[in-house]
This record gives sequence, C-alpha cells and structure tokens, in this order.
Amino acid sequence: MLLSLLNSAYFFLATAKFGLMQWLAFNACSLSIIAYLACFICFQITRKDLVLAIALLPQYYYGTMGLFVVSWDAANLVPQITHIIITLNVIWIIFLLLKGSKYDLSST
Repeated sequence: MLLSLLNSAYFFLATAKFGLMQWLAFNACSLSIIAYLACFICFQITRKDLVLAIALLPQYYYGTMGLFVVSWDAANLVPQITHIIITLNVIWIIFLLLKGSKYDLSST
C-alpha cells in the first residue's frame, strides 16, 4: 500500500506537476490509502480491531469498487493493480475482524 501511495505521489506531483491538494482531490484512492496506513499504525500500537474497521469502508469504496468503474485497458493497468492491492487489504481486514470476533457464529 505504501509503495502504491508513493508511486501515485511521484506520478501526480513530479510527473504531472499537480499540487498536493489537486493530487488528493483527483486521486481519491490515495486518501483511502493514507487513511488505511494511519489506521494500520494505530492498530499496531493499540491492537484494537476498531481502528482497522474505520479504514474498511473507504478502502472498499475507492479500491474494490474502482475495479468495476475504471476501464481495464493499458493506460489504467497501474491503477487497477493498486485497486487489486486495496481489495486484498479489504479481504485481510474482514478476515481479521471475523477471526477476532467475540460473537459465536456457530449458534446461528
């Protein structure tokens, strides 16, 4: 995720000469990656699943849904790889939340 964020920052800030706010406004996936990384660091410190759950919705919305909205052509290959990485992180967060669930799922 960090490498994807750095790649996006390099492309938009250095190559395309966007400003910081223009980059964040144009590439919403970067905002969701920043939110995820902040929540992941907090999770590593506190070990509370809630902070990962906070990052779940923007990750799903911008990453997983981006797989269906952005076209699958050569020009969008790198963004789609980023969307796949984000989707894998969504699956990982859901797995962690279900694994650490305090609910008894066998009684339903």
